[in-house]
Amino acid sequence: MEASELTTNLNLTGSNAVIFDMDGTILDSMTYWADTAERYLLKLGIEPEANLSRKIANKSLKHGAEYLRRKYGLKKSDLEIIKGIKEVIAQAYRYEIQAKDGAENFLKELKKRGIKTALATATDRIIFDSAMKRLNLEQYFDFILTCSEYNTSKTEPLIYLKAAEKLNCPIENTWVFEDALYALKTASSAGFKTACIYDSCAEESVEELKAFSNLYFENYDRVSAYFFGGVDSFLSLQK
Repeated sequence: MEASELTTNLNLTGSNAVIFDMDGTILDSMTYWADTAERYLLKLGIEPEANLSRKIANKSLKHGAEYLRRKYGLKKSDLEIIKGIKEVIAQAYRYEIQAKDGAENFLKELKKRGIKTALATATDRIIFDSAMKRLNLEQYFDFILTCSEYNTSKTEPLIYLKAAEKLNCPIENTWVFEDALYALKTASSAGFKTACIYDSCAEESVEELKAFSNLYFENYDRVSAYFFGGVDSFLSLQK
């Protein structure tokens, strides 16, 4: 549901908690993931084909590596290719990736109001840790969980359930902020309130994202206005 369709605020208070996704929700990193295969090939001195990112977008990292090895005749094992790809994306986290506009201000307000927060991500800690430290964002979260540490993925609700448990907050009082359709479906099915943050990499799925979210926001200015600015403040951003 689009936030502009609602007539009353669903206030965030100390009795609530919020679980955030990281990539595409807190960090503006999805375009880097989309371009990682191209960056990896260019690093090897190989010109990538047109629309490579689209061709491997729905492949796992393992199957994407297999595709690159076969398509470009790489004399490397799939594991070596995966390692190289992770090194490329880790470099982006280390030096380039920034927070999404307005995300830090929203996190500051949550902390100010005593609302507990967690970060639950499918990205390995060794990859993203440098970005979170460089941007000084760790201070806003009570803790960070990764799917790999629980041997799970966001096709299953385990990471959200573990986060809610650690936050000591009932599922029905816990919000999950995500940008990915499959993750929103998982969280919603498990009973969490869901809010979708727009990301350009999910442009083609906007209508589905709205359908599977309690709230849909185009940016964090609207998130902050909706939850903390009152109805008038929120509606002023719709004009």
